[in-house]
Amino acid sequence: MTLRRTATRPLPALLTPVVLGAVLLAGCGAGADGSGEAADAPGPTVPTDGAVDGADDGADEGADGASDGAADGAGTPTDGPSAEGAGPSDDAAAGTDGGAARVAALLSGSSPVDYDPAAVTGVTLGGEAFDAAAVDGPVVYWFWAPWCTVCRAESGDVAAAAAATEGDITFVGVAGLGPADDMADFVAETGVDGFAHLQDADGSLWAQFGVVSQPSYVVVDATGDATLWPGGLAGDDLDQVTAALLG
Repeated sequence: MTLRRTATRPLPALLTPVVLGAVLLAGCGAGADGSGEAADAPGPTVPTDGAVDGADDGADEGADGASDGAADGAGTPTDGPSAEGAGPSDDAAAGTDGGAARVAALLSGSSPVDYDPAAVTGVTLGGEAFDAAAVDGPVVYWFWAPWCTVCRAESGDVAAAAAATEGDITFVGVAGLGPADDMADFVAETGVDGFAHLQDADGSLWAQFGVVSQPSYVVVDATGDATLWPGGLAGDDLDQVTAALLG
């Protein structure tokens, strides 16, 4: 078998190693200098230190501005109407027409009650007729029983408060849950004879005001608003109540 030898053709002069290297270098240069876009496309540009510092400063200033704006908008209210309207004013708290409300605020656990002076009538332990409609100004009703030890213990303070506010506040005792003779003895023994005491033998006045324990108080201000306090009041407590009632 005879091998046929194929003739080898020489590379054209254009593709000699030297020329080929020049062509390749020229191609790379065309990508960078000619079109430009192919060289510029790869990857994001890393910012310089100055650019980073500027961006950080701008972000800090923006955050500070936003914080200041939020603080100005949602912070401490100004002295304008919104701040003053958030709660009752000092004038309203110290007004002359809120005696029962001030007493209710003072005595936690008290409650408002309906008050109709025309319905509060009776006979005193001295046998005299009583009509609350004829009473002017604030009234303090003191509900007590002749056998009540707490009532007896606070009777001196009640007598003192009634004497100290005479002419400004009318004190009225409402005695119940006992015979009339025991009620009369209680008044004489405790020295609370400086104001009238109603004999509520059938408990109708106690029921009218919702009183279910003794001692209890119903405080009525000059406008007719009434507050029930189901408990005792002695010494400074009673003085604070009368002071609040008078404003």
